[in-house]
Formats: sequence, C-alpha cells, structure tokens
Amino acid sequence: MWRVKQTINDAENGDCLAACVSAIFEIPLEDVPNFVKKDTEKWEEEMCEWFYRRFGLQPIYIPIEALSMPPHGYAIMTIRPKGFKDLHAVVLKNNEFIWNPAPGYGTDIEYEVIGVTVFHVVDCEKYADYRLERTVVYGRE
Repeated sequence: MWRVKQTINDAENGDCLAACVSAIFEIPLEDVPNFVKKDTEKWEEEMCEWFYRRFGLQPIYIPIEALSMPPHGYAIMTIRPKGFKDLHAVVLKNNEFIWNPAPGYGTDIEYEVIGVTVFHVVDCEKYADYRLERTVVYGRE
C-alpha cells in the first residue's frame, strides 16, 4: 500500500476518498477521479462505473449498523472525526485503521465510524490481471 495524502482539504470537495483509493490500489492520485467533487448527485454511481471499468470490481458501502462481520484485507472506512461535522475517508486493513490521508493527522484521532466500503469481484477475467494481494474483496483478502 502506498502512503498517499489528500491534496484538496476542502470539506465539500476534498479528495480523501480518492487518496484512499490511490493508496490501496497503488495508482497515482491524479489517475483517480475526485468522485465527491463532481457536480452531480450520481457520484456514487460514477464511482461504481469507474471501479468496474478499471478493476472489474464493485465498491459496496455498508453502514456500520449493517456490518455483520469485520472486513478482511483493505477497505475504506467512513468516519466523522471528533469535533468535525464533515465525513472523512481512511484506510482499513483487516479491520485496523492503518492510514489517514489528511495532512498533519495520523491514526491516533478520536472518531465515530459511519460505515465501510468494501470491494466485490464482478468481472473475474479483469480481476485476474490485477495483483490479488493488493485488492480488497469482502470477506477475504
């Protein structure tokens, strides 16, 4: 996993999610769209399409109250840091908070967990070309 810091620290247009994707999948940040910045209500749909085209994977967001088992491998955790109203994306590995893309912050912050984004294999042929040890699949690494 790469240690990628977000470059846009704006609450509404920040690229913490893109930085997490860049870190987990080891691709340059500039190659990952800033999905949340898009002026559309369909950013989640566009993110799903991008993941499918790029990796043959489908991101699946699971609210924390619906998470029946901790994710294995890499995942993106949505948190609300204590004292902030906005949400933030960080990296999990085997259910451990291992990377915070916010400049000046580490993993030793207080936060509320909102949900987790895991990745499901949709296109096995595309997925076979990707390095398995770096990809997240819900329930296994």
